[in-house]
Amino acid sequence: MAGAVERVNDLDPSILEERPALAFALQRQALIELARAGRAEDALAYAREYLAPRGEDDPGLLGDLERAVALLAFPDPSSSPLADLLAPAQRASTAAALNAAILDAQGQAGEARLPGLVRLLAWAQGRLAARGVRFPELADPAGGGEKAGGGGGGGE
Repeated sequence: MAGAVERVNDLDPSILEERPALAFALQRQALIELARAGRAEDALAYAREYLAPRGEDDPGLLGDLERAVALLAFPDPSSSPLADLLAPAQRASTAAALNAAILDAQGQAGEARLPGLVRLLAWAQGRLAARGVRFPELADPAGGGEKAGGGGGGGE
C-alpha cells in the first residue's frame, strides 16, 4: 500500500492532497493489510501515526477508522464480524477509487473506456446478426474467444 501511495505521489502529488478522503482510504487499506498479515503492533503504530490525526481533523472518518482498528481485537480477523474489510471487494473498491482519481487528474473519464467499448461491440454484433450479415462474432469479449460457428466468416 505504501508503494501505491509513493507511485501516486510520483505521478502527481495533488491527487492525494486534493482528495483527503481517498488518502484516508489508502491509509485505512494499509492498516487492513497489516491486520490481515497478523501484524497487530505494526498496525497500531501505523494507525497512531497516520490515521489518528486524520480522525481528529475529520470526525466523519472515525467510524471507518474504528472498524479497521477493531480488526486487531480478533485473533482471526477473517472470521470476525468485520471480515468484510478483508474481502477482495474492499481492496477492489479502494483500487477503483484510486484509479478514478488518477484518470480524473489526467483529464480522462472516471471510468475506463473498455467496458463502454465492449457494450458497443455487443450492440454492433446484434445489429449485424439481425441483418443476416456474416462476421467473426466474439462469444466472450472479455475472454477474447470467437463463437464456435458464430457469425461466420468475413464481413459482407
